[in-house]
Amino acid sequence: MYQYSDFPWPETVTEVFPDHRQVMDYLGAYARRFGVLDCVRFGHRVAGMEYVGVGKEDVAAWDEWAGNGDAFGSGSSEWRLEVADGEGHIETHTADFVILCVGKYSGVPNIPTFPAGKGPEAFDGQVIHSMDYSKMGTKNCKEMIKGKRVTIVGYLKSALDIAAECAEYSDFPWPETVTEVFPDHRQVMDYLGAYARRFGVLDCIRFGHRVAGMEYVGVGEEDVAAWDEWAGNGDAFGSGSGEWRLEVVDGEGHIETHKADFVILCIGRFSGVPNMPTFPPGKGPEAFDGQVIHSMDYSKMGTKNSKEIIKGKRVTIVGYLKSALDIAAECAE
Repeated sequence: MYQYSDFPWPETVTEVFPDHRQVMDYLGAYARRFGVLDCVRFGHRVAGMEYVGVGKEDVAAWDEWAGNGDAFGSGSSEWRLEVADGEGHIETHTADFVILCVGKYSGVPNIPTFPAGKGPEAFDGQVIHSMDYSKMGTKNCKEMIKGKRVTIVGYLKSALDIAAECAEYSDFPWPETVTEVFPDHRQVMDYLGAYARRFGVLDCIRFGHRVAGMEYVGVGEEDVAAWDEWAGNGDAFGSGSGEWRLEVVDGEGHIETHKADFVILCIGRFSGVPNMPTFPPGKGPEAFDGQVIHSMDYSKMGTKNSKEIIKGKRVTIVGYLKSALDIAAECAE
């Protein structure tokens, strides 16, 4: 389980997956222990924010923040924030650095770009963005999705939350014996297993097999190389003149050939390719005196070697998705 390195879980929590009440109690205890709540203004909002001490023309001329890329600038300027309480009284706070934790696309729906005539307008059903869905309220949301076939486009938190709501009114509800708001991992596994058996999902899975080869046939390599869009027209299934052929090997080395119109690679977003951010010259890993390692290389080291490399070290994790959280949890131990 995850925990703060300087604040272990209480001995009364023995579960591998604590429930949401235990997590809330733990976070609340941490906040009280380290005075976090003294730094929070509940019931307040930021009514205005201004960067003062530097002219607008100077700011507009910057290629990098503060003109030199330093987060805190040259020290000649500061942020001023107007904070309003519930009664409208305003306080002014000053800060050298401001972090906006308002959501990645707060107030601006993140709509992908579609080819002409192939976006939401080509769909006969109803299309709604997660932001608008969230504003509808629980009752209206339930009414809208009940009995419908729903497709969720996305894979981050909003998508997972809405998918979970839709699942409550699907053709396979949770058993009545599960009454928890947050079922534990065993209950989830039992539910998924029951679903797989009910709808024959397991018949479509080859356990202990691997894909040894994959080829798109029926279209020449020169034609494929000339495509600006997949299949030459942007359609996922193409024109019907080509197909995928996959060689699948079992544990004993026997090969089967499978044909498919469409293949989805679920092998990791950057499988085999480290996702490295771009740094200004001289301000990347080469400027750091310590050791820099990518999460992919860290994962290949094995538990024993990983523990040795981080033991007694001050470690900074760059990232915020699953790999970052997993490694941060290991370091916290």
